[in-house]
Amino acid sequence: MADELRKRLKRIRLAKDQPICFLSHHKATGGVVARLLHDRICEILNVPSSAVFLDSNDLGNLANLQEQVSRSSVLCLLQTGTVLTRPYVLVEVYTALKKNIPIVGVTVEGSGYDFEATAKFLRSPDFKAALEEVNPGSSELIEELGIDLQEMGKLLGDKVPKVISSRLSPHENDRVLNASIEVLIGRILGEIEARAAKANPGMVSKVGGDVEKQEE
Repeated sequence: MADELRKRLKRIRLAKDQPICFLSHHKATGGVVARLLHDRICEILNVPSSAVFLDSNDLGNLANLQEQVSRSSVLCLLQTGTVLTRPYVLVEVYTALKKNIPIVGVTVEGSGYDFEATAKFLRSPDFKAALEEVNPGSSELIEELGIDLQEMGKLLGDKVPKVISSRLSPHENDRVLNASIEVLIGRILGEIEARAAKANPGMVSKVGGDVEKQEE
């Protein structure tokens, strides 16, 4: 399967230095898994480390993270614990949605992510107050970027619960874990292929990522 994934990637014409995906995560609950995914994706696709952006490399600059998300082909959201109460992750997901960048969810088993509680939180009538209650001071960081928190809550509350997620168990043996990651890579490439097809309506996607021009 790895060979086929590499072939699909080669057929996708990404812009120079454009990351395949951006790994959005909460360092405390998903940092280890994010590093694992980064290394395994790069290994399976035989690409340099820069091809998969890991945001823990530069956590001190939210504006820079927005730029990196905007450059990426797909945002991969690691759904762990209360990840969507973290200002960095909220800004990353918000930026992806505003830029129409596809989001692929990865639910890390045993991490305590609660879909229902997360949706309820994001849909709070006063999102700023709800965020300040669980993470004091975070709203100021977000507002410094000119982002309206009520708009953010409305957008994320509408879109995030609809994100399709794959399950990942980091404690499985290597064979099972690699198979799960290959499925995830397939989903990431599928999102890139689908986005390319929308951008070029005169082209028709074929199985495996090839494209051909429609007959007039």
